[in-house]
Amino acid sequence: MPALTGFIIFTGLIYFFLMPQLSTFLSLGLLIFSVRFMVCYKYFEPQQMLFKGLGIVLFLTLINIGNEQTYGFSNFADTSVMFYLIAIALQITTYIPSFSSQPERAFLRLLGRFFRCSEYLISTMQRDPQQTLTLSESWKKSFIHVN
Repeated sequence: MPALTGFIIFTGLIYFFLMPQLSTFLSLGLLIFSVRFMVCYKYFEPQQMLFKGLGIVLFLTLINIGNEQTYGFSNFADTSVMFYLIAIALQITTYIPSFSSQPERAFLRLLGRFFRCSEYLISTMQRDPQQTLTLSESWKKSFIHVN
């Protein structure tokens, strides 16, 4: 969220103070190139690719380039709030799949599986390695990954 806030403040400053001064396509192109270069320069490492993409997409979305430029706070604010709501929804849904209403049942199931596998491994310690395995025993051995 701090990166999102920083990108929105940075874009807002450019949108309200610098963009109304632009009059030609060349100046707009130079502005877009400059902002893209600054974002790519700041977030150049491969681990920062998400921030780089977020910065460029937020800038291009928030400045809302069109043939007839109008600079209004409401459009900028609405788009900013939209990105905040998306970020909040993503943070909330991150924790939904890992939530289990009955973790004690999953623990007991895994504990039972552990003891069944342990029992099988201990029971096979007495077996002669030269003895041929039955079909069910070979499946159990493959399941437990015992060589």
